[in-house]
Amino acid sequence: MDKKLIYVVEDDYLEAEFTLGLLQETFGDSVETEHIATHHAFLTKFEEIAKRQPACIILDVMLPWTDTEVTDQPSTLDSFMTAGVQCRNKLRVDGRTTNIPVLVYTVLDRGDLQGLPEGTTYLRKDAPNHRLIEWVKEAFSKT
Repeated sequence: MDKKLIYVVEDDYLEAEFTLGLLQETFGDSVETEHIATHHAFLTKFEEIAKRQPACIILDVMLPWTDTEVTDQPSTLDSFMTAGVQCRNKLRVDGRTTNIPVLVYTVLDRGDLQGLPEGTTYLRKDAPNHRLIEWVKEAFSKT
């Protein structure tokens, strides 16, 4: 049986560990998970994502450009608050990745999300864990 691949794009390492742990606990050896922590790392791994065609992507909205001080991208509050939306939009405009299920998974209320297109699948991180698992199962049924 092929493992289902899930990318978790999350800059908070404790939150990422929790999400990755929940996925492993629920799905065991049937999943492979990859963690991406920054906007820059997402862009760097984009070709890999397009090639590997994950079963789904769980995507935080607030992402720093990099996890170091060395950057060619200005670090502004606006870029931090919209980085995940930019990653989601990149997935949707590239023909190789338009069908990958993406969940915007954030602490923000929908009304606080800047630039999030209508109809984007969204879940607050304080939702019960079973809602995240239900979404992942639904994503698996599409692959």
